[in-house]
Amino acid sequence: CAVHFYGRKAKVQIEKSRISVAKLINLDLSRAELSFTSGGSESCNTLIFFFFFYERAQLPSNIITTVFEHSAIEESLTYLSHRGYQIRKIKPNFDNSQIVVEVLSLLDLDTLMICLIHSNNESGQILPIEEIARAVRNKGYNGLIVSDLTQSITKTNVNANNLFDAGIDAISFTGHKFGGPHGV
Repeated sequence: CAVHFYGRKAKVQIEKSRISVAKLINLDLSRAELSFTSGGSESCNTLIFFFFFYERAQLPSNIITTVFEHSAIEESLTYLSHRGYQIRKIKPNFDNSQIVVEVLSLLDLDTLMICLIHSNNESGQILPIEEIARAVRNKGYNGLIVSDLTQSITKTNVNANNLFDAGIDAISFTGHKFGGPHGV
């Protein structure tokens, strides 16, 4: 807690922002934590690297993702692939008709993380991440499921509570997509 006037004033503004963002994404702050980073890339990197460093993930291990992740995710996964983690990529067809089956077919006991972008920034394709999360949880998968919602945040009705209820562990996005300054 800040002891000086400007620090206390800044803390009040941050907490007001936290409440506003939580309302925007339908997030119950008593159920989940909302953290601020310097932007979307840092948010994505935090999702991936926090788990690996915190859990000290063991090899052999794999991560399931798509071929059209944002470069922030792609670069993080490439980094992990150079350290021995297998990256399993799916290429969803445009109507997503086979994506749940594809993810389930790649899932095994060595799967540490499923990392799926929600909305592709180039094609506009939206993945059924809630459906995927429910399917893998129903198969007994207990690993991490994360999703980058940066492109979805103002273009779809994001309901963080529903995402977490479906089994998604963490989401990332950036403030400049909904009126915040770049780099927040």
